[in-house]
Amino acid sequence: MGATLVADDYAPFFDLEALRAREIVLTSTAGTTISVAEGALTLLLALNLALVPANAARKAGRDFALTPREALCGSMLGIVGMGQIGTRVARLATALGMHVLYFSKHRHVQVEDELACTFVGLGELFEHADHVTIHSSYSRTEGLIGRGELSRARGIALINTAHPPIVDGAALLEALDRGWVRCAAVEGKYGEPYDERLRRLDDGRVLLLPFMSWNTTHGRARGWDAYLESLIAFRTGNEVPYRIL
Repeated sequence: MGATLVADDYAPFFDLEALRAREIVLTSTAGTTISVAEGALTLLLALNLALVPANAARKAGRDFALTPREALCGSMLGIVGMGQIGTRVARLATALGMHVLYFSKHRHVQVEDELACTFVGLGELFEHADHVTIHSSYSRTEGLIGRGELSRARGIALINTAHPPIVDGAALLEALDRGWVRCAAVEGKYGEPYDERLRRLDDGRVLLLPFMSWNTTHGRARGWDAYLESLIAFRTGNEVPYRIL
């Protein structure tokens, strides 16, 4: 179950060389693109509105200090990874009136033309974005975003529904402490000592969640459709869609 067709992304789950040696076909049930994109947008809205700490304060009978928030409309969203999910997020953000910068392994001219997105370097993205959402492929991206990138940010909201270690854990903690990152939402779990230190921060600064954005009935149904499509193609000797190996 996954949106990626990059073989190395599945190395934690499969012995890829053994599959290749035995000529075993590996496919992805790619059905989660819409679900994860919606999840990322939901987290962006939750951070922007301070929904979680405001709700907690209200239920506890405490006053919650209201400070004017910046509207998402007219703000700058940085997208790291303009694959299927990143492109879907760009469409949703554009519909809200946001401007989109993106960094990706490859330039996507068609998306630029359709949505008026701007391709920039990774450091430049963090320097100019008001919010950053991460949708990079898992493989070969651990530590892709470190202190050098985060130190160029100016109080961003950071959403990572891809894989926590894409953002260096120590750098993220420093960025939160120094205000380079105003608040963050992370799906998945860092290794220690980073996870324990992040759990100490209040909900107004960090939301820590299990991998949950993908898990919709729509995504599961699309996944089963992709599985059956691949299986039928394999059994009938046709080209297998969603093929990884």
